[in-house]
Amino acid sequence: MGQDPLIGRQLGNFRIERLVGSGGMAQVYYGWDVVLQRPVAVKVIAQRYRHHTSYTERFLREARTVARWRHEHIVQVYHAAEEDGLYYLVMEYVDGSDLAALLQAYHKAGERLPHDELLRIARDVAGALDFAHQRDVIHRDVKPSNVLITAEGRVLLSDFGLVLDRREGSSGEVLGSPSYVAPEQALRSASAVPQSDLYSLAVILYEMLVGRPPFDDPSPTSLALQHITASPPPPNTFNPDLNEETSRVLLKALSKKPEERYQSGAALVQALSAALGVAPAAEPLVRPQPRQEGESREAETHPTDPSPPPRLSDIPTGLDTGGESSGPPLVAAPTPSRRPRRSPSLLGRLLWMGMGFALVMLAGLVVAFLLLRGDGARDGALGGLPLGNDDGAQNGVALTPEGDDAGAPGETSEAPQDQPGDTGNGRPLILLYNDASFYVHNPGPGDLATADLAFEALDGQGQPAGYALDGERWAVFYPAIQPGNCNRVTIIDASGYLSPPACAAYNALLTPERSDEMIFWTPREEVAAFRVLWRGQEAGRCDVTAQRCEVALP
Repeated sequence: MGQDPLIGRQLGNFRIERLVGSGGMAQVYYGWDVVLQRPVAVKVIAQRYRHHTSYTERFLREARTVARWRHEHIVQVYHAAEEDGLYYLVMEYVDGSDLAALLQAYHKAGERLPHDELLRIARDVAGALDFAHQRDVIHRDVKPSNVLITAEGRVLLSDFGLVLDRREGSSGEVLGSPSYVAPEQALRSASAVPQSDLYSLAVILYEMLVGRPPFDDPSPTSLALQHITASPPPPNTFNPDLNEETSRVLLKALSKKPEERYQSGAALVQALSAALGVAPAAEPLVRPQPRQEGESREAETHPTDPSPPPRLSDIPTGLDTGGESSGPPLVAAPTPSRRPRRSPSLLGRLLWMGMGFALVMLAGLVVAFLLLRGDGARDGALGGLPLGNDDGAQNGVALTPEGDDAGAPGETSEAPQDQPGDTGNGRPLILLYNDASFYVHNPGPGDLATADLAFEALDGQGQPAGYALDGERWAVFYPAIQPGNCNRVTIIDASGYLSPPACAAYNALLTPERSDEMIFWTPREEVAAFRVLWRGQEAGRCDVTAQRCEVALP
């Protein structure tokens, strides 16, 4: 693997020294401000998105939103610029780790955060959210990995890359994380309100008190469905040590309707503090090992003695890379300070098993109902919340109720038949498309890695025509196309989406405008065909007028 060309490069006043986080949307580097002589975090938009205006606009929107703020619990933005087509954001460097890593360490130790420490973290995050909400900004991606904890115990909220400025409207970027998303945001990203962020905070609090989020499913679509339709299990089902008042506070904060939740972060934390009967801790209870004088920065991420408990890493894991960091963050192992966690009673386990069975049956009935209607592909069926883009506030892409799509783009039942043909020794991939929509169907068996796919428009001479879709744009939201499922692209404000019956469900959805350069399959004067790439190698070519094409993947 070659050397990262950005390592050692200087962007403005900032020298890039090493990569510390990499995801689908961006990379985060450890950098050095050569003028002010201080460490910084440099966030660079991923190369494959540098020419996509929607992503660069999102990137700059984050910079504009946060750079004008000064809040002790929000990661500070120092600088943003573009150099030779490279968009970068310079932020406060966080010497620490994130809440997700801290919770994982407690879980491995069989413990939970002490209540006063939990409330201290909740108070600081709630204060940051209230600050943003007072300025008409909604975060839309509140989750443990976006809550940073410095080596000194300071709590900061990061990743405003999905912000919605209520004064400007939605830019359409999706959509938060499925385990923490509010019901109204799952239905339609532009419907997020300040209480949507507080719902996400309540999910985090539930997880901190119980050891798991209220809903847990490997499928993003199923998670979205549960947030919309299912009642969260009472927290004391999993943690019998919690009193009824604490359960009531959490369930109120997780109400399906925003108006029934706490209307500010401060109100939520105050109610939880009263229910638990403790106040937020004045000082952090979990601290990293002290840094030795003269210890180099490089030594912080390369400990030589594996025997002591790891300390908080200097990796800014919560800075939005659009995915997981390149390595697991190091966290301070918690020291047990409370009595051991009791296992749920037999009655509690039986109750939960019954509730779990009921939830599964409810989800199955809803999915079966949608599929029996024969329009599983329509906007508002299983397109699913965090499965794609929502480019335009007026166009929902996720689980919209039937009565909410009056005037929505129409769909036709004249979808081409989708039966695998003879593809030789290769694995079949079926493409179905018309002027309004494009579907990739995996007839099976086994998952198809979305990131390994790419499509490129060709002119009459077989040369690239300037329109292309990289499977990474789907993979950001879900990594694979499962057997029988589809990924799709539907053009905003178009009509006549195919809605192929063969698509049992959708793993990812993109909803671009017609002018977007990803629209590679529609007939144009300069476009005659498109080719399908699998892991960088051409697997087949398709005529743009055919409406159905089958290729054999190597």
